[in-house]
Amino acid sequence: MSYIFAFSFHLLVGLYICTVLHELGHALIMKTLGLRIQSIEFGSKTLFQFKIRDCIVKFGVWPEGRCTTATDPVKKTHMLAILGAGIAANLLCIALLYLLMQFAVIPKTIAVPYISANIILVIINTLPVTYFTDGYLFYIVARAIIRNVDVRWLVDHTRMSSGKREKNVGWLIFAIILALTTIGVIIATNFSVF
Repeated sequence: MSYIFAFSFHLLVGLYICTVLHELGHALIMKTLGLRIQSIEFGSKTLFQFKIRDCIVKFGVWPEGRCTTATDPVKKTHMLAILGAGIAANLLCIALLYLLMQFAVIPKTIAVPYISANIILVIINTLPVTYFTDGYLFYIVARAIIRNVDVRWLVDHTRMSSGKREKNVGWLIFAIILALTTIGVIIATNFSVF
């Protein structure tokens, strides 16, 4: 029972840390492309915030992130690169943690929850579930490229047309994915898959 408690604790901490790394992946690409970062949010319901140069950095409670640019307009291809960078950061963390675990640098009981947290973020941010995921925004930008329309119009139109029911379905799918991934990882660790 204590293993499940420890796993859950490390998974929640891991989700927060992985969210920070995910958002830093977006920010790194924004800076590489020469875009000015307006704000980076690590968590909802802001607990504290500070300013680094012109960028507002916020830390909150729940592991949810957002990275916004003040540069307008942003090229559609740059938007795709920025959106992909967060997922790439999580995939890089998975590979690094797995290697550190295999070479016994990090114990399995510590590495597996953090690998799981990264897997959860990759799955959630890859699927175009609802308006708060990278997968959804990636889908919007790809549609804008195909239709040759302005991305802002498409995002505004889609957000206005998505009602409360659609947002609730998105959160339900999010909860199901989170639960199934957590159960799968617990089963995998008990059968020594990792």
